[in-house]
Amino acid sequence: MTTPVPSVVDDLLAGASVRPRHLAVADSTQRLTYAGLLETALQVAGELYGCGVRRGDRVVVVMRNSVDAAVAVYGTLLAGGCLVALDPTTPQARSPA
Repeated sequence: MTTPVPSVVDDLLAGASVRPRHLAVADSTQRLTYAGLLETALQVAGELYGCGVRRGDRVVVVMRNSVDAAVAVYGTLLAGGCLVALDPTTPQARSPA
C-alpha cells in the first residue's frame, strides 16, 4: 500500500493552520503570511470558479516570479484548475509557437 504524497495545496493549508502568521512568500514589494496567502488565493479561486473554471481546466499564468504569481498558482490549484505556468521573460525563440 502506498502513502499519498501531500500536494502543495495541502502544504499551504497546513501552514495556514499551524503557523498562520509566519511568512509564506515575499518579493521586493510584498510579503504574505500563510494565512494571507491562503485568503488571497481563495479569492482568486472564487473568481476563477465564477469565470467557469472547473476541475481539470487549464489555466495559463503568465507572470514573473512574485507574490502575485504565487497567489495565482495557489488560486488556480484551489479552484481545481491545471496550471500552465509561462515565464514572460523566456526568449521568443524558445517560446511555443
